[in-house]
Amino acid sequence: MGLIKNIVSKIVREKHFPIHITDGNFKKEILEFKGPVILDIWGPNCVHCKRMEPIVLDLATEYHGKVKIAELNAAEARGVASRLSVYSTPTVVVFKNGSEIGRESGWKPKSWFEQMISAELLRE
Repeated sequence: MGLIKNIVSKIVREKHFPIHITDGNFKKEILEFKGPVILDIWGPNCVHCKRMEPIVLDLATEYHGKVKIAELNAAEARGVASRLSVYSTPTVVVFKNGSEIGRESGWKPKSWFEQMISAELLRE
């Protein structure tokens, strides 16, 4: 059974989820984090946000241990959304070592995230 277990474990990856960001944990999880972070800011009634959700979930698993993937509900964490001057959802804000290095609004395909991660976040 050991061989089968090894094969299955390579096929079925452990699922990881984005870190849920609130007004209370934003500083610790984002600003004080030493490393790359992608923060997906979404709204509960946003159609494009719902389309992007499976992409963000995939990224959390694929880049676990390399890039922190986080999500923030703009309707619940209004303080952070205001602090970041987020006026529309979805908005993706990219941080490196606690500093914002970029942002984009609107739906983005998975290829956009992958390109941005390799070009901006994982390069030395």
